[in-house]
Amino acid sequence: MLADYLSQGGVNEPGTFTDSKTRAAYFEQVAYIVGESEVRHFVMSMYPFVLVTRFFKAFSAQPRLALVTATFTTVAADMAHFGFVFVCIFGLFVASAVILFGQDLKGFSTFDRAADSTFHVLLGTLIGTL
Repeated sequence: MLADYLSQGGVNEPGTFTDSKTRAAYFEQVAYIVGESEVRHFVMSMYPFVLVTRFFKAFSAQPRLALVTATFTTVAADMAHFGFVFVCIFGLFVASAVILFGQDLKGFSTFDRAADSTFHVLLGTLIGTL
């Protein structure tokens, strides 16, 4: 338990712990807790999608809302194909942005940052901040 490791540390010790094994076990415990927290956050983020699917089930009882649900069902395959093509082309733009601007602009220095910055450029919200 994390509290047990913290009770072994001392404020007078450089690096808090007296031996490296305790320090390594402490950081392994912290990494485990953080990993579990990320899993819990991911699972919790899926719950709104479950709620929306239940709404779609309820929408089928009302004719106008059922038409919208039927439309989504009809276009699902086309939207999936569009999404695949969009992700491929967007990935090419992100890779190009890293190559062209990564040395000069922090927002394009890594693939993750470039994907975020490129998406903001696509939306038109990052134009003045580059």
